[in-house]
Formats: sequence, C-alpha cells, structure tokens
Amino acid sequence: MERTKISVADRNGYLKRMKDTGYEKEVIDLVSDDLEYGLTIEEVELYLKRKGDIRIKQIYSKCLREGLSGEVIAVIMREGLDGSQMQVALEFYQKGVPLDTIQSVMDKGENAKHMQKAFEGILANLEKSKE
Repeated sequence: MERTKISVADRNGYLKRMKDTGYEKEVIDLVSDDLEYGLTIEEVELYLKRKGDIRIKQIYSKCLREGLSGEVIAVIMREGLDGSQMQVALEFYQKGVPLDTIQSVMDKGENAKHMQKAFEGILANLEKSKE
C-alpha cells in the first residue's frame, strides 16, 4: 500500500480534533507518532475504533508499522484476547511461527504465559526440523 505523508496542518488538525473529543494523551501521542512515521489516518483509525487499553492500540500500531497483512492482524488482534496474549502472538509471528499454528494455540484459550511456552516449544521444533 502506498504511504502518503499527510501535511503538518492536516496532522495537527486531526490531533486537535482528537484532543477536543477527549482522547487520552497517551493515545494522541501514539497517533501523532504513527502519522509522523507515515501511517495514514485511515490506518490509525483501525486501532482507534478498537476497544481496550493503550497496549492493544500500541500492538495494533506495531502490526501496521511492520506492514503485516490484514489476515495476520486479524489473528493477532482477535477479539477476546488481552494485550499480553496479543503481544506474545505478534512476537512469535515475528520469530517465524506460522500463522495457522499461532491461530491454533490461541484457540486453546491459554493465558499469555502458557501461550509463550507453547510457542517456544514450537519454535524449538521448527529449528530442529531445519537442521
């Protein structure tokens, strides 16, 4: 997707509207950083409409900055997961755990600690199979 940097005036206007609407400073700062980085307003609105705390928005932002596909983001940012679970899923996707494997571990409904153990085991097996 072609990234077009928005003008400073447009960015400032958007951030002012966010402030006037009552967004928290942390969220406005995240959006400001993302717009400066080159994400579009449409992209930041994808995480702004998500329910959840700032961590969930930050993880979504990370997915967008890395250019992950909509399919990958849908798995990592799945409704019903908490920020810790999403963070673990993103981390292990980045380390090379296949998306369908991540999906199946998430389907078990484990907490982040158990998910991490499962993914570490899977990653170790992937490494062994490469050797």
